[in-house]
Amino acid sequence: MAGSLARLNEGIRVYYVLGRPTMIFSGYSSKKGVTQAMITKDSAICLGIPENKISILEDPTTTEEEALAYKKYFGQKHPNLILVTSDIHMPRAMYLFRKAGLNPVAAPSDHILRKDHTLNSFWWSSHKNNFDKFSAALHEYIGLIWAKIS
Repeated sequence: MAGSLARLNEGIRVYYVLGRPTMIFSGYSSKKGVTQAMITKDSAICLGIPENKISILEDPTTTEEEALAYKKYFGQKHPNLILVTSDIHMPRAMYLFRKAGLNPVAAPSDHILRKDHTLNSFWWSSHKNNFDKFSAALHEYIGLIWAKIS
């Protein structure tokens, strides 16, 4: 849930910086209940985003499906796409959106990696334990390899 809140926060920040463009939320429900897209939409409305500035994609279950659905439903109308996702998922998400023929601009959120400017290196943030971090990184690297070979 913290990841969803971080992505929503970044999306709202981008919304105001870029002059209030349409926001598009995606996310299905694995339990056939309220979708993540609808929960995020309702949260954005509660935080002051007008409902008419929000669209949702509730059916895609993977990032690849999200990219294809975005292209199908919004690609012509909203060609300038700002992609908000976690920093660790961003390389794979960008690859899949580009593979779908889109040209997104990355807006990473829910930062798992932090840059230490004094040492010019990256380090793990402290909001996840080491196994969770390793597991997330492994998942993303395997996912990126799979995306490139499939």
